[in-house]
Amino acid sequence: RPNLRAIRDLRDAVAEDDAYDCIVIDCPPALSPACAAAIAASTDVVIPIKVDAYSVRGMNELTAQIDRLRSIYPDVHVAGCLPTMWYRSDTVEQGERLLQEQAPVHVFASHIRRSPKVDESTWTGEPVVSWSPRSAAAQDYRAFVAEFLGEEAK
Repeated sequence: RPNLRAIRDLRDAVAEDDAYDCIVIDCPPALSPACAAAIAASTDVVIPIKVDAYSVRGMNELTAQIDRLRSIYPDVHVAGCLPTMWYRSDTVEQGERLLQEQAPVHVFASHIRRSPKVDESTWTGEPVVSWSPRSAAAQDYRAFVAEFLGEEAK
């Protein structure tokens, strides 16, 4: 079980420190105690989602769990979902349209293309934007951050 006091302390410390505009906490897809703690320490949650039926069902379960967490942490907000492992195919594009129509949360216009550079970067422990800054996935992540922050992509 996550230590609720430690979570509150982390959240309060981050809120009081002007050194941070944004902190990204990357979590596994299940709502483990560590993931629940990260959500509780957050103000905005972005749900990465592979565009397939299992992932969409999982997102619905995760948003329901986050809704339950709101009884303790009312400031937590699901900013939306971000399609990942995206590639051009009729099935994926149709799934993305269905997701936009039926998702219980906002679906970002950006998507992260499937790329071996993402897999490589996980092995190095380095973000893909550092490991392979000119890769399609790195470009996609930069475009997403710009969209999320309401800026123009560079």
